Amino acid sequence: MADILEFPEGLHLLKRWQSGDAEAKQEMRTIFDAAIAGDYDANFAIPAQTNGVHVSGSVHMLVLSILHDLYGIDSAEYYKKDPERYARTNLITGRLLGIQKFYTVWALYAFTCEALGQVMM
Repeated sequence: MADILEFPEGLHLLKRWQSGDAEAKQEMRTIFDAAIAGDYDANFAIPAQTNGVHVSGSVHMLVLSILHDLYGIDSAEYYKKDPERYARTNLITGRLLGIQKFYTVWALYAFTCEALGQVMM
């Protein structure tokens, strides 16, 4: 299992990956393979500290970009096929960004439109 990178090292890894660094891409693959396999679940279950202000953000589109680059996963597969992978990859991306208290979002607008007959993904 790969170690979870502490902030700001995770952010630096993401920056290197975004710039096309092949070594960073392999390191990302190792980390995401471990996250998808559940190797970090115990870490994800650690409560955030209560004596601070937590900043978070929506990371699901960044995660989709990462999964598409690493595994060729498209949006329909990402959002609809594997909820554990969705949660775990969002959590590990949050950790790489330094987010300690996580909240999740989902592409509800797409699912709502699809229920009305509009194909979104």
